[in-house]
Amino acid sequence: MPFARFVEPGRVALVAEGPLKGKLVSVVDVIDQTRALVDGPGSGVARQQIRLNQLHLTKFRLKYPFTAPTRVVRKAWTDAQLNEKWAESQWAQKLANKEKRAQMTDYDRFKLTAARVKRNRARTAVFKSMKVKAARAGTFGKKKVPKTAAKKPRTKKAVSKKPAKNYGCVPMSLDSTGLLEKLAATTPVLMNSDFMFFHASCCTRTHYNFMQDYLKEIPLLILGITKGAKPTLTD
Repeated sequence: MPFARFVEPGRVALVAEGPLKGKLVSVVDVIDQTRALVDGPGSGVARQQIRLNQLHLTKFRLKYPFTAPTRVVRKAWTDAQLNEKWAESQWAQKLANKEKRAQMTDYDRFKLTAARVKRNRARTAVFKSMKVKAARAGTFGKKKVPKTAAKKPRTKKAVSKKPAKNYGCVPMSLDSTGLLEKLAATTPVLMNSDFMFFHASCCTRTHYNFMQDYLKEIPLLILGITKGAKPTLTD
C-alpha cells in the first residue's frame, strides 16, 4: 500500500516532542524541508512554526485554502468535529490508557491484577461450558467416530533355542577308552600348575565340547591339572 499521509495544508498532526506534546495541530503552510507553519485553534495551540521531526501525521485532514487565517482553520476544525473523532480513534485511546497507567499507584496496580484474575476465571468457565455444549452437538472438535472392536492382546511366541554353531568341523564320536590315545595323537598338551592350554591346527570348539563331557573320566593327576582349574581353548 503506497504512502498516503503527506505534509500538506490541512493535514492534522500530533505533537510528539516539546512543550506542546500530545496536542493536535493542523499544517497551514510548509516553510522548508524541515519546518512547517501550524495552527491549533481547537486544541489551544497558537499559530507558530515547528520542526517536522516533532510531528506525527494522522489520517485526518481539514479542508481550507492555502495560508488560511486562524478563523478559517477554526471553522473547518469545528465543522469536521475533529476533537470527537480523535477521541474515538484507537491511537487516542492508547495514549489515554498509557497516561492512566503512569498515574497508578502500587495499590491500584494490585487491584487491577486481582480484577484481571477474576475476569479470566469467569471467562474460562464460560468458554469451557460453551465448548462442552458444542462438542455434544457435534459442531466443535473431532467428528464422532464409531468405536472399533477391542484389539486382541499379543501373545509372545515361544523362543526356540538356536542350534550350536559348527565351525566347519565334523563332531568326533569318541568313547571313553579311546579318548586319551586320539587326543594325545592329534593335540599336544602344555601343562602348568593352574591351567592347561590346547593348541593345534585340528583343535576346535567341537573337540573342546567333547573333552568337557569325558573330562570326569580322565585322571586329573595324569594331565597335571590342579583341583578347581578349568581348561581353556586358544583359537
